[in-house]
Amino acid sequence: MSLIRFTALSGARDGSTASMCHVLQVDNCRILLDCGGPERLDPVDFRALGGMAKHIDAVLLSHADAQHLGAYAYAHARLGLTCPCYATGPVAELGKLLARDALAAAADADARAAALVSAADAAAAFDAVVTLRFSQTAPLAKHGLVSVTPFNAGHSLGGTFWKIKKASDEIIYAVDYNHVMERHLDRTVLNAKELERPSVLITDAYNAEYSFLNSQTRRPLRDNAFFDNVKAALQSGGNVLIPVAASSRSLELTFLLEDYWAKNADCAQKFPHIYFLSPQSHRILHAARRNTEWMGAGIAKLLTQPDRRLPFDFTHIKAIHSLEEIDLSPTPKVIFASSMSMETGFSRLIFLEWCQSPMNLVLLPDRGDPGTLSRRVYDAWMQADKKAENVAVNLDFPLNFEESRRVPLEGQELAAYLQEEAARKEAIAAAAEAAKLAAMEENDSDLSDNEDDPDVMARKAAAADGTGGIGGDSNLYDIYVKDANRGGGFFKQSASYRMFPVSTSRGWIDDYGEAVDPMMFVSAETAAMEEANEELPDVQTEETEMLPEIAPSKYVVFPINIRVVCRVIFVDFEGRSDGKSIRNILSQVAPRKLVLIHGSEESTTELETYCRDTPGLTNDVFAPHNNEWINISAASDIYEIKLTDSLVSSLISSKINDYELSYVSGYIKFNDEEDETSNSAVATTDEMDVDQVNKTRTNAVVPTLDILPPDLSKSHRPVIVGDLKLSEFRKVLVSKGFETEFVAGVLVVNRSIMIRKSQQGKLVLEGSLSSDYYACRKLLYLEHAIL
Repeated sequence: MSLIRFTALSGARDGSTASMCHVLQVDNCRILLDCGGPERLDPVDFRALGGMAKHIDAVLLSHADAQHLGAYAYAHARLGLTCPCYATGPVAELGKLLARDALAAAADADARAAALVSAADAAAAFDAVVTLRFSQTAPLAKHGLVSVTPFNAGHSLGGTFWKIKKASDEIIYAVDYNHVMERHLDRTVLNAKELERPSVLITDAYNAEYSFLNSQTRRPLRDNAFFDNVKAALQSGGNVLIPVAASSRSLELTFLLEDYWAKNADCAQKFPHIYFLSPQSHRILHAARRNTEWMGAGIAKLLTQPDRRLPFDFTHIKAIHSLEEIDLSPTPKVIFASSMSMETGFSRLIFLEWCQSPMNLVLLPDRGDPGTLSRRVYDAWMQADKKAENVAVNLDFPLNFEESRRVPLEGQELAAYLQEEAARKEAIAAAAEAAKLAAMEENDSDLSDNEDDPDVMARKAAAADGTGGIGGDSNLYDIYVKDANRGGGFFKQSASYRMFPVSTSRGWIDDYGEAVDPMMFVSAETAAMEEANEELPDVQTEETEMLPEIAPSKYVVFPINIRVVCRVIFVDFEGRSDGKSIRNILSQVAPRKLVLIHGSEESTTELETYCRDTPGLTNDVFAPHNNEWINISAASDIYEIKLTDSLVSSLISSKINDYELSYVSGYIKFNDEEDETSNSAVATTDEMDVDQVNKTRTNAVVPTLDILPPDLSKSHRPVIVGDLKLSEFRKVLVSKGFETEFVAGVLVVNRSIMIRKSQQGKLVLEGSLSSDYYACRKLLYLEHAIL
C-alpha cells in the first residue's frame, strides 16, 4: 500500500468552476490534476502553484477549456512546470487553440494579462504534451510503478477522467463528466464494471443540488426550447447572441443548430446569417473534423448515411474571426461568440452593444461562474417573473463598471511612437553591427596568428607580387597551391590544404539501367489525399503561425453605464451530470474513500451528508478546503523506512500473485548526520510539505532497518499469508485429478477430506491421514506464501 495525500489548490468549496488545480501525492510521486485558471490571468492566483511547480512529476489534463488547462501555458513558461504532461489528442490540440484564443482576447482588454504569456510559450507548452488514447495505460516517466489511464468523460471532445494506479491502489479523478449521450459525444464510462471499487474517488459536487434539466426524457423539451426561442427572436427582427466556450461546448451547440437548419429549408432560406465568431474558429472546426474518431455513435451514424455529410463541415454556419465581418452582415443574425463567461472576448463586446435593444435575445447555455457577467445575467433571469422556464423574458437592470480596451494611436501620439520605435530599431541595428565588426576583427586576429595556415600564406604571397590571386581579387582563390618561395625550415612540415565539398546528385536506377519514377507506384487514393492537403495550405501552416502584429495602440479605461433590456433565456447545455445522476453513479462506483471538490459550500456539504447517511456508500468522505492537505491512504499508519544492503541480501522471498513477501527481523536506527541532511534538504526542496515535515523527528528523517547481530537473532514461527477462495482452490484440485464437491459450504475432496473456512476466516483441513490428505495440504500451501 502507498502513502496517498491530496490537496486542492483551487476549486474546492468555493462554488466556482473558473479554476481547477489539485495535487495528488502517491508516495514520492506528485501529480498535478488539471491546471485551470480564470480567463483574466493574475499571477497572484498562482502563488500556491508557483511554490511547488518545479517539484511536480506529471500533469494530467481533463478537458480543453479554461477551467481545466487555462493556466497551463503560463505555468509551463513562467513557473517552471516543465514535467511531462498527459492528455488525449483532442484535448492537447484544442487546448493549444484555446490558449491562442485567450491571448487574442487578453491583447484587446488587459495589457498586464497580455504580457504574461506569448504565443510561442503556448505553442511550446502544448507541443510537449504526451497524447494518449482512451484506455491506454502509460507509466510515468520518473516513476514507472505509477501508471495513468484516461477514460471517456463525455463532457467535451477528448475529455477524460483519469485512473492513477500504483500496485493495489487505484485512484480515480473524475470531474465534469456526463452520463447522457449527446449528438457528437458518447456518455461517460465512469460507472463501468471494471472501474468499480477504487481505493479513492476524487470527484466534484458542482451539481449536487442541481435538479435536472438534462435527462433523456426532457432532452426533446430542451432542444425545442433552444430552436423555438432562436426562431422567435429572428422572426421578430432581433439578433441572437449565444456565448460559448469555443474549444469545448461550442461543438455541440453549433452542430445542433446546423443539423436543424439543414432539416428545415424554410429557416435556412429566411435566416441564412449564422456565424461562429472566435479568433480560432476556423482551426477549431478543422480540429473537430480531424478528430471524428473520438466522437460518439451519432457521428458514426451520420457518416454512414447516403449523403455522407462530413461532420462540422458546415454549410449554414460561417466561421469568422473579427467584429468587422459582423458589422457587414445584415440583421437578423445568430452569433456563437467566445467566451462563455462574457468576461473577455467577442461575446462581451457584442453583449454590451446588443443588450440595450428589447428585440435581441441572449441565450445562455451555461450558468457561468460566480462573479462573471454571464452569472449576473443568469441570476437576473432566475429572479424575473417567468410564465415558463422555456420562454425568454425581457430583463431590466443597470450595468455600471469600468472597461479597459485597446485603441489605436492617432495624431501626435502615433508620430511620437513611430519616432521612438525607429530610434529603438536603429539602436538595435547599430549594436548588432558593432558586435558583428568586433567578431570579424577577433576572427582576423586569430587567423593572423596562425602562420602555417595556407590561406594566410596565399594572401601574403598575393599581396607581395601584386597579382591578388585569380582575377586580381586578393580575397578569391579557386584552388590553393604550394608556395614556391616558402621555406621548409629544419623540420619537414606537411601543409593541409582546404577542400571544397562536392555533392553529386544520383538518380534512381533500377537493375536494368532505367530511371525509376516514384509517382508510377503512388495509388490513386494517396494522390487524392496529397491533392486535398495541398488545397488546405492555410489550415496546416496556421498551426505554427504566431499571432498577427498588433498596430500601435494604447489601453484606455472607459466607464460603462448601460441598461440591460434585452430578452434572456437559459437553456442547459452544460454537459454535466445532475445531482440525481451523481448519486446513482456514486452508488455504482462504490469507492472505498471519497474526496469531494469543485462545488459550493452548500452543495459539497449536502453530498457529503448524503454519502455518510446512505447504506452501501463509504463513510470515509473528505471535503477539503483549498490548500488543505488530507491523508487518503488505504491504511492510515504507513511509514517509510530504508533497508541496509546486508539485510536485503539476507531476505528469502516468497511470491504470491504479483507480490514478493519476506519475513524481516531487524532493529531500527537513526543516523545523526543523515538527520541533519534530511532536515535541511526537506526544508529547502520539498516546499509542498514544509509545514508538516518539521513537526516530529520521524517525519523529517527516514529511519534505517538493519540486520540483527547473530547473538540476538531468533527463529520464528512460520507465517502463512494469503486469502484463498474455496471455489478457486477447487479448480486447482480438479486440475490435479481429485474428485470434489461442495456440501453445505464445505469442500469435500475424494469423499474423505474436508476443507472449510471457520468463522474467523481461517482455512481448516480435516480428514484421515493418507496420501490424498498430504497431497491436498501441499497444494494448499502452494497457494499461500509461507514466511
